[in-house]
Amino acid sequence: MPLRARILVVTAVLFVAGLAAAGFITYRVVSSLLVARVDDQLEAATQPVAAALSRTAQPRHQGTHGLFLPEGSYAALLDSRGRVGREARFAFGQDGPRPQIPGELVRPQGRRGEPALTTVPAERGGTEYRLIERPLGDGGTVVVALPLTEVNATKRLLLLIGGTVSGLVLAAIGSAAYWLTRRELRPLERMAEKSRAIACGDLSQRVLPDDPRTEVGQLGGALNAMLAEIERAFAERLAAENRLRRFIADASHELRTPVTSIRGHAELFRRGAGDRPADLANVMRRIEQEGKRMGELVEELLLLAQLDQGLPLERQPVDLAAVVAVAADAARAARPQRPIDVDAQSALVVLGSESRLRQVVDNLLTNARVHTPPATPIHVRLTAEDDQVVLEVADEGPGVPAEEVGRIFERFYRTDRSRTRGQGGVGLGLAIIRSLVEAHGGAVGYRPRPGGGSVFRVVLPLAPATRSADARPGTAAAPAERPRRR
Repeated sequence: MPLRARILVVTAVLFVAGLAAAGFITYRVVSSLLVARVDDQLEAATQPVAAALSRTAQPRHQGTHGLFLPEGSYAALLDSRGRVGREARFAFGQDGPRPQIPGELVRPQGRRGEPALTTVPAERGGTEYRLIERPLGDGGTVVVALPLTEVNATKRLLLLIGGTVSGLVLAAIGSAAYWLTRRELRPLERMAEKSRAIACGDLSQRVLPDDPRTEVGQLGGALNAMLAEIERAFAERLAAENRLRRFIADASHELRTPVTSIRGHAELFRRGAGDRPADLANVMRRIEQEGKRMGELVEELLLLAQLDQGLPLERQPVDLAAVVAVAADAARAARPQRPIDVDAQSALVVLGSESRLRQVVDNLLTNARVHTPPATPIHVRLTAEDDQVVLEVADEGPGVPAEEVGRIFERFYRTDRSRTRGQGGVGLGLAIIRSLVEAHGGAVGYRPRPGGGSVFRVVLPLAPATRSADARPGTAAAPAERPRRR
């Protein structure tokens, strides 16, 4: 059963129960009051009726012998054996209906001198009487009965009015409840429609805003927040799936090249190159080069996978200035014609893995060397800013096109779209830099160098011991050493 129907049914049942209880109590109270009023009349009439019936003349109508009783009343004198001695009927004549006089009446608390009241039917017809019996001093009894015609008519009218009013009120309350329930549940119906649309794949659907002070409004707000979170999660998952597909495709492409080369040289060896010493040496050298290239690619992919899984790195104090100096010396030795100058403060200690931090600096220098002409200078700057170490590697080369800046840290992304080996590696150098720096709690970014070129900026947190030493009151900071090496 729908919620609206259940609410209406429950409301109607409760309202009917309330009306029935109120009507029953009202009916009983009014009936008791009406009967009590008749009982008062009966008690007041017993003595005058007994006196009137004891006289010689028969009372025939109200007012006779000073009696004032309603039309249809009955009075009688009973002897000690309960037989009717004298009786009087008012307004109906001698042939009018008479009440059934019970042979024994129950008196209050068993006292014989007290009057007894009861309701009895007529001997014929449907008239009911309220009857009182009062003992007399001579052993006789006086009986007075008043018809309950008006009382019953009033009670029937009360039932008719109560039923009619209750029915009208029930219809009005039911209509109002139906309208109010329909209006209040309309937002829930809209939510159900939106939910069906969302289930069909349209995650952009939102429920219409409602009063946030109501429960339905709060539910709508919570549903919108949940939908936004679901849409964001689906977008992130889709983006991750796209990156994974692109990563697999790029890795397959990069691995396929050395594998194809190795297979080609192996085929050349099988066709007779092994019988020619010069060709054999060339084939073995090329196989070794391609195998080394493929091994480096696999190691880089393994490193990225480990970093993605959040595997902990070695954490120990590392003097980053010494790491930069060693990496710059190695780069100068590899390319003596390349001018590399270093401007670094001393004793800049960070927590991390010395080998991985060396890999970051090596990759930055390699990236600057590969993407610039042979004699282009490279500038390395290492300094402290607040509680951070800032490493900047700048070159005076052509820089990165503005439309590609947002993607240079993606895996397998290279600015040379031809995917030749003429420039750079496979496009994992900057991606590894970003993953290693983030694993050390830092960040890496790029900005164009004024006058042309690129600036790669790495920010790492200083080691806690270094921060406390620099911030200790009364301790002067060591003068910054800025050696410039060529």
